[in-house]
Amino acid sequence: MIAGAAAIRLPHFPAPLPPVTSIRFESRDIMICSRCRDMPAELFGNSEYHYDHSPTYTHLKASAEAGCPSCVLIRQSFDMRVIPDRESHFDTDDSAPVTLSRYAEISKGLPLSSKAGGRFGSFQAWSDEGLAIGTPCALAPAPDNPGTFHAVRQCIATCLETHPGCPKPTSSGFLPTRLLDVGLADGSTAPRVRPGEECRQFGGQYLTLSYCWGSTLPLRTTRGNLHQMTEGIAWDGLPRTLQDAVWITRSLGVRHIWIDALCIIQDDEKDWQREAATMGRVYSHSLCTVAALSSRDCHQGIFQSRNSLELTPVPLALRRDDGGRVDVTLYPAFPLWDQLNKNSPLAQRGWTLQESELSSRMLFFSTHQTVWQCLSSQWTENMLRDNPDKLDIELNKPNKPWLLKDAGRQHLSRPYDLWEKMIYSFSRRQFTCITDRLVAISGLASLVQTQTGDTYVAGLWRKDLLHGLLWTWSGETKPQRRTAQYVAPSWSWLSVESAVFFDGDIYTRLRETPDSRERRYGPDIVEVHMELKGEDPFGQLTGGCITLRGWMKQGECRDGGDVYDADRSMHKDSIGSVHFDVEADAREHRFVHMLCLCDFVELGKGGANDASGIGLVRVDGPGDVYRRVAYARWINPDWLGDVAPREITII
Repeated sequence: MIAGAAAIRLPHFPAPLPPVTSIRFESRDIMICSRCRDMPAELFGNSEYHYDHSPTYTHLKASAEAGCPSCVLIRQSFDMRVIPDRESHFDTDDSAPVTLSRYAEISKGLPLSSKAGGRFGSFQAWSDEGLAIGTPCALAPAPDNPGTFHAVRQCIATCLETHPGCPKPTSSGFLPTRLLDVGLADGSTAPRVRPGEECRQFGGQYLTLSYCWGSTLPLRTTRGNLHQMTEGIAWDGLPRTLQDAVWITRSLGVRHIWIDALCIIQDDEKDWQREAATMGRVYSHSLCTVAALSSRDCHQGIFQSRNSLELTPVPLALRRDDGGRVDVTLYPAFPLWDQLNKNSPLAQRGWTLQESELSSRMLFFSTHQTVWQCLSSQWTENMLRDNPDKLDIELNKPNKPWLLKDAGRQHLSRPYDLWEKMIYSFSRRQFTCITDRLVAISGLASLVQTQTGDTYVAGLWRKDLLHGLLWTWSGETKPQRRTAQYVAPSWSWLSVESAVFFDGDIYTRLRETPDSRERRYGPDIVEVHMELKGEDPFGQLTGGCITLRGWMKQGECRDGGDVYDADRSMHKDSIGSVHFDVEADAREHRFVHMLCLCDFVELGKGGANDASGIGLVRVDGPGDVYRRVAYARWINPDWLGDVAPREITII
């Protein structure tokens, strides 16, 4: 046990669950097609071997639809797309032949490969006679089976006892204002909302829930029913997802769980603002976050049934060249965890990015499998073997270095790059209430601020503001619209409802190798002013502006985004291009003021030069006030040579 571990209070697990028994598959009459029946045993040996399974992918599909279980498994391997960095939408010609391959350099623990043109996949095989590719494993019909929870308990105990880098809850640590007391494990007491301080007698341990509300949530805490919620909640009144969350909490030997709908007074603006501001701490101090990965709303539940065809291994009796027989079992493919997570309904919800990134331990439930993660390890349900007391837990490099115990700036060598990656994901997510966006990343912002000492300004950072202003909408989406309600100033990516990314590679190169560039037209930031709606410095805004002193000139925008000198007195060729933030601005504004934010001259390379910035239009009224409408690229710095720097304000 690690030093200091004696003070850690492990969850009081109920009596041990029965171990998982070996899974055996008896011979049975199944309709195996001739191509699968004739697979050579050498394909499962220790030497490289290739087998032409089907003349075309169309033939494979037809055989699978006709009922051949091994063809179903092979086709499923393509659907899972389990080969990294290979997207099945490339070269998906159904006339391509299907080939199964065993490579000599691949160890026995890796899968058999399947290929059909641009499609790639893999699956596993096992033989009692020693011919092995992959590891024999099969999932239970549902994720709430005893073996899985027995393994999860071990994962929690292992993390708390042996992972010095993973933060651990303590009886003296932070606790939420309210928690849901799930009652006794036998269900004899009803769940009820209680003050968070009551959790201290249980070692300060509580779970958190990450889930999709859906369009409606039938049960939530309000000012009108708060007293009733503290007295007890009828089981039938809980949506299915919340019922499952209570069951999980009890099964893991934990007494409390934090669920936003029940632990925040939803119709009390002050309570909502106060509790939302602490949400980052709620998740970061949780024992574990339970994630309903595949549920689109609170009615679908955490435990969803699984497709039996996708879970069923296929036994085959294969012939050797010498006439002997080898019994082989093919096991279904499992989707890559990153793809399973990225494409899940939960990953489309805006609030859940923060919930995931700030949780030290997570337990994901999906239709495909159950996954445990902490900062130091990962376990997946398909790793469950004959002996559940000997778990195959994968030790990983820290996947969330900013959460490590005693984490400091040494873990964030590139904090702004890390922030931009999180915003890249966050901006692609959906919100029922668009004004929640700043609050939904306030915990992440608070963490970055603590570890960098920088000032947060409307989703950007003061010390990196010139770079942060160089955002644009992603090529995978069309420019959409400005938010109907005020969220952030026009210069912030939060002002548009669109997936965004931070281009600005010119400024990045300038920042990384300053000695090889000469900066000429970069502006100076005079002032940044933010107007907060409440007391949270990372929360909602009612206004904001930046004042800069820099070089700006008006250009004429033409079809395709090319920009030309507005008075055409010089530079008859295009002097740059713009990407309008929203389609409405592209239609409305022919003339745009181009503000240079960064430029460079590559010394020793023939004086190559370039510049990036933003496109602005003037706001009616007094003063030199503008708003952002576009991202500007490939600006010719020489075009700015005849103008003097000026001080402007952008709102």
